[in-house]
Amino acid sequence: MFLLSVYYNMDTSKTALAVLCGAVGGCILGAGYMLWRGHHHGHGHGPFTQGEFENIWAHTQYGEEEKELLEKTISFKEGLEYYSKIFELCSKYKNESITSRALDIGCSLGRTTFDLALLFNEVIGIDTSVSSIEKANKIKEEGQIAYKFLIEGEITKDYVGKVNPDIDRSRVSFIVGDACDLPSDLGQFGMIIILNALHHFPDPKKFLLNVHKLLVSGGILIIDEMYVWHDMLGLPKDRWVSGYVKENGEEVLGIDGLKNILSESFELLETKEIPSITRWKTRMCMIGFSEGTVWKRK
Repeated sequence: MFLLSVYYNMDTSKTALAVLCGAVGGCILGAGYMLWRGHHHGHGHGPFTQGEFENIWAHTQYGEEEKELLEKTISFKEGLEYYSKIFELCSKYKNESITSRALDIGCSLGRTTFDLALLFNEVIGIDTSVSSIEKANKIKEEGQIAYKFLIEGEITKDYVGKVNPDIDRSRVSFIVGDACDLPSDLGQFGMIIILNALHHFPDPKKFLLNVHKLLVSGGILIIDEMYVWHDMLGLPKDRWVSGYVKENGEEVLGIDGLKNILSESFELLETKEIPSITRWKTRMCMIGFSEGTVWKRK
């Protein structure tokens, strides 16, 4: 028996996610079920109708089609290695012959930004959240972050997370900014990474049409995305990269949407399924599998 709960992080304006609480103690299936607040058994609030919740419940309780995909794609161990997998991908496509600068757009608290400092002489992390950038700069200064992790109810446990001591944190800088309105003096980079942030941009299509200008010739763009497009995010449909139906009835899904926009300026080098686990509390986590795509500027 699976129970569905829905949560929304109002503080960071991150994506609302369906929580499938099952025999494993509680997982969030982050493969596209994006919801507003709701109750058990599908009685929801917000933009989702009762019928939409019932469709999700039907697929949760009776659907067989995606089980094979999940079995092949997801394991807890693989999900815990998400940032290592991202770093491996960046390492694989690091081009020593071009500028040693990297840009992490939607950097949050800077984990990947710091990791990139093992590969590049200069790394800039940018995020719209003032709070996240303040914390990232504090981590840069102190090399660690103290935080509370939810155990159950009102019970929390104190932790200290530390940056890899091999990383030269002086190579890293963090700024508050909008991906669609970046500072004019940023210059060009040898690599740009965007990790599950594209759907939060005010105009993802516009950004992708112009991102090549931020990369030197031969520069690498890495996009890891779950393709989360929904009206609840406040993004007009004409700005969606994929997940829509053309007038002729053609469905535009995932990477096809990226190809439609990027192919003029980029060559697609690789696609890769990358599992992830986000731990919300002791017995609840988010399991996701995003699609990593690697593009080389022509």
